[in-house]
Amino acid sequence: GDSEGALELYEKSLGISERLGDLAGMSRSYGQMGIVKQDRGDSEGALELYEKSLGISERLGDLEVMSRSYRQMGIVKQHRGDSEGALELYEKSLGIKERLGDLAGMSKSLMAQGLVLLALHQVDKASKALRKGARLYDQMGLPLPQQLRDLLRKLEASKE
Repeated sequence: GDSEGALELYEKSLGISERLGDLAGMSRSYGQMGIVKQDRGDSEGALELYEKSLGISERLGDLEVMSRSYRQMGIVKQHRGDSEGALELYEKSLGIKERLGDLAGMSKSLMAQGLVLLALHQVDKASKALRKGARLYDQMGLPLPQQLRDLLRKLEASKE
């Protein structure tokens, strides 16, 4: 897509939200701009925007946006090789998703945690997080993605 055009539109949206004093709109715009920056490989710019979104959502008590910000920041940290930082952010996102009772969000956070834990060679913890995420998929009546099904099979086989 046209990331430059998208960024311009989100910046215009941000300007409108600022003029209206619409903090929720500002928070959404920062988050969307962060995604565009992240997609363009600007992890530092993405983190700054996610942090701005997080700050506003904390002031507003918007748990959904807070959780999303933590998760997006975790993805950036993971891609930068900061597994410990990513894990901490995924845990914060998971805690919020648990409070909200958001099974889909919980499963995403657990799967992300599991992958980071594998990278940290914490296989037992990774397996536990991935299995818990898989159970949530099952609870929601959704098929587990093939990649995760294969990974869980490999983890189970390695225990034998």
